[in-house]
Amino acid sequence: MSASLPFGDDDYDTSYRTGSASGGRVHPLQNGASNPESSKVPVDFDSFSSDAEKLSAILKCADVEQHKHKLSATYFHFRRYAILIPILVMSLLIAVGGFVAASDIVKPTQRIHDSTMQEFLTILVATFGFMVLILTILGNGLNYHSRVAFHR
Repeated sequence: MSASLPFGDDDYDTSYRTGSASGGRVHPLQNGASNPESSKVPVDFDSFSSDAEKLSAILKCADVEQHKHKLSATYFHFRRYAILIPILVMSLLIAVGGFVAASDIVKPTQRIHDSTMQEFLTILVATFGFMVLILTILGNGLNYHSRVAFHR
C-alpha cells in the first residue's frame, strides 16, 4: 500500500507502509498533514531501520514546511495588494473629484436632487477620503509586508 503525498508522488519513494495495528512503520506526515490543529508532527526516528529512511523523512518534512511558507508568502502578498489597489483607485478619484468640485468645470446651476453638483462632489470626495483612511489604517494594522518577509 502506497501513501499519497499532497506535493507529488513522483519525487519521493512512497513504497513504505503507513502505521497499522501489526506494528508497521508510521509515516512522519501521517495524522498531521491534513489536520490544521497539529501542524508539527513528531517524527519517531527509532522506527526507521536505516539512516537513508531517516534522512528521507526529514527531507519530506522540510519540503512540506518550505511549501507552506511559499504558500503563506503568496497569500499575504495577494492580501497586501487587495487593500492597496482600492486605496490607489479611491485616491485617484479623490484627486479628480476635488479638482472638478473646486474648479469652474461644473456649472453652479447643475443640481442633483436638493444639492448642487459641487456639494455632491465635495461629499463624495470626503466619503472616499474616509474610506481611504480606514483602509490605510487596516493595511498598516494587518502589516502584510512583514508577514510576506517572514515567510520568504
